[in-house]
Amino acid sequence: DDGTVMARYPDNDAHMGKSVSGTPYQVDAAQLSGHFTRIAQVDGVERIYGYYKLPEYKLNFVVGQSVPEVLVHYREQRRFIILAAALISLGTALLLLFLYRSLEERSRTAALLQASEERFKRLTSLTPNGIIIHDGEKIVDVNPAFCQQFGYDGDELIGRQFTDLLTDESKSIVVGKVNVKADEPYEAEGLRKDRSRFPMEICGKNVIYEGHPVRVASVTDISDRKRAEEALRASEERYHNLFSGAKVPMLLIDPEGGRIIDANFAACGFYGYDLDRLKEMSIGDINILNKGEIVQEMNRAKLEQRAHFHFRHRLASGEIRDVEVHSGPITLQGKTILYSLIHDETVRRKLEREHRKLIRAIEQSPVSIMITNTLGEIEYI
Repeated sequence: DDGTVMARYPDNDAHMGKSVSGTPYQVDAAQLSGHFTRIAQVDGVERIYGYYKLPEYKLNFVVGQSVPEVLVHYREQRRFIILAAALISLGTALLLLFLYRSLEERSRTAALLQASEERFKRLTSLTPNGIIIHDGEKIVDVNPAFCQQFGYDGDELIGRQFTDLLTDESKSIVVGKVNVKADEPYEAEGLRKDRSRFPMEICGKNVIYEGHPVRVASVTDISDRKRAEEALRASEERYHNLFSGAKVPMLLIDPEGGRIIDANFAACGFYGYDLDRLKEMSIGDINILNKGEIVQEMNRAKLEQRAHFHFRHRLASGEIRDVEVHSGPITLQGKTILYSLIHDETVRRKLEREHRKLIRAIEQSPVSIMITNTLGEIEYI
C-alpha cells in the first residue's frame, strides 16, 4: 500500500524496490478494482492501467498497456492485435503463476484472471477493427466494431457459428485457414445481417482465453481499398487502350537506364520491330547520340527542364530518320517513367534544307530576281 514495487514484468530487477505514488488505487476511498490512464513514474510511458486491490495482503496488482500501442493507426492494428493477444495470453499465464505461488489461493487467481479479461475487452473496444474470439466455429466474444461491421448486436452473435457470417464462396477459405492456424493476413467476403456482402481482410492468432485455447481474429473492411484498386485498374486499362490505339508512335522509357518498357503498334510499324524485340532494346539502340548525351537529355525530360527534342533515330532497316520527340515524366504503378511521342520530320527537314539552299542561291545570284504569286503580287525581290 505504500507504493513500493515488489514485482514487475518485464524488467523486474530494474524496478524492484522503487516507489510509485499519486495513483487512484492508493487513495483511501479507492474501489477494489478499476482502471485509469497516467504517465508511469518508473519509465515515463503513458499507459492505460487496470488494478485489483488485496487489502488483506496490502498488495495492489496493476496491469498496463501503453496508449500509443492501443491507439496505433488501423493499418498497424492487425499486427498490434496479434501481438497484444499473444502478450495478454503470456502475461495472464505469468500473472497466474505468480499469484499461485505467492498467495496460494485459487479464488484470488480467478478474480485477477477475470480482471485481465475485462482489460482485454476494454482494449479491443478501442480499436476500429472488428475483433472476434471463437472456439472452433462457435463465436465466444466480439467487440463493438465487429458488430457494426456485420450489422448485429453482440448478444445476437455470441454462440453462433462464425461461418454464418461468410459467403458460401469464402467458408472453405476461412475454415481452412483456421484449421492450419494460419497467422498471415488473407482476404475473404463477409455477409452482413441484411445479406449484403463486403470484402474483408482477416488476421488471426491462436491464444488462451478463459483457460481454453481459442482463436482471436482481426477483421478489416477493405471495401474502400477494393474500390480504389478497381478505379486504378480501370484507369490503367483506359490508359493502355489509348496508348495502344494511338496513331502516333509512342514509347515508355525507364529514365534510369533507357530501357524501353513499352511501345504502341504505331511505334512498332515506324521502327520496323515487333513489340517483344522493342521491349528488349534501350533507347540507345535507336537514338544515334552517344550514351552520355542520351542520359543528359533523359534527365532534362525527367526533371521537366525540357519537353521538346530533335533527334535522329535508326530504324530496323538501318535508315536514319529525323524525328521530333515530345517527352515528359509520368507515374505508372508507383514508378516515374518517361513517355515519348515521336513525329517523323524527315521530309520536312529535307524540304527546309532545300529551301535554305534555294534562298542562299537566290541571294548570291548576280541576276536580279523577282518572285510573284499567281495574282501577280510581288512576294520577293
